[in-house]
Amino acid sequence: MSAESQALAQTEQLDEKATIQFQLDQLFSSFVEGQPPPAWAAPAVRRAGSIMAQRGLGASSMAAAAITQSILEAGVPIAAQDANKHAAIQIQNLNNKQQSTLQNAMTYAAMDKANLDARLTGAVNNAKSFLQIDTQNLTNEQQLKTIDLQSRFQKLFTDQAQENASRQFNAKSQQQVDEFYTELEIQVENSNSSRLAAMEQFNADQTNAADRYFTKVNDGRDKFNIQQEAAIQQSNAIWRRQINTANNLRDNEDARINTQNLLGINQAQLDKLWQRYRDEASWMLQISESAAQRAHNVAFLSQEQGFNAEQYEKDTRSAMFSNLGSTVLDGIFTFLAS
Repeated sequence: MSAESQALAQTEQLDEKATIQFQLDQLFSSFVEGQPPPAWAAPAVRRAGSIMAQRGLGASSMAAAAITQSILEAGVPIAAQDANKHAAIQIQNLNNKQQSTLQNAMTYAAMDKANLDARLTGAVNNAKSFLQIDTQNLTNEQQLKTIDLQSRFQKLFTDQAQENASRQFNAKSQQQVDEFYTELEIQVENSNSSRLAAMEQFNADQTNAADRYFTKVNDGRDKFNIQQEAAIQQSNAIWRRQINTANNLRDNEDARINTQNLLGINQAQLDKLWQRYRDEASWMLQISESAAQRAHNVAFLSQEQGFNAEQYEKDTRSAMFSNLGSTVLDGIFTFLAS
């Protein structure tokens, strides 16, 4: 296998544009000191300012905090949407890169397989050609030996015929001569049959060896092709698993961000609700304390007034009795003096 036919997993770092923090920074950078808020934040600013004004807290630090919280709550969904879009674009780009890498690897693997098939086919054809040449040479050699043997047998027959002719007169009978020739022909036929059987057996062995060699080559090629298919399928499975892992990570991150945003919004609403309860409780407490203070002041004034009236009455009676006593004593003194 060539190095180009091995697919490598494509990885990337998360782009900062796919983060809510970066998008929030971009949104808040649209604020310009001394100018109205941007269009996306203006409704939240007006709503929070109106609510604070209704509570009589328009110029307080609580109003500023409420406006800031409203701007943040209005910007988080926009930033999350923009971050999700950038994350989706980055994931799609990564998928495209991985698909391109896998396609290139498959192309190089197919080229490697085609080259191997061509080399194996050339090797098989060369082996067949050499085997045919060797078989033809062996056949020619066997035929030459057969012709040579036949020539030797023919010469033997000729020599024997001459010898027989010379010994014909010494032969006991024509039957012995016929028996001799018959035995000699049987020996020649047996020798020819043995050599022919040996040649056919050798040719059959060579044919079987060639078939076994071709079968071994074909089995090796099929085994290599199966291994290549398994490697390609394994690479595809690894790639798909990595893509599914990346997609699951992205989905989990989106779910985490959405959950965090939802919890943040709910927490902000809960904070505003508790702030409302604190404002109402503070207002009720102030009203109650004012009423109690007024009742205390009224009771105190009433008690003081009653005390003053009673003291005035006592002082009046004491003055009256004192004046009366003085008048009586003066009359008595005057009477006694007269």
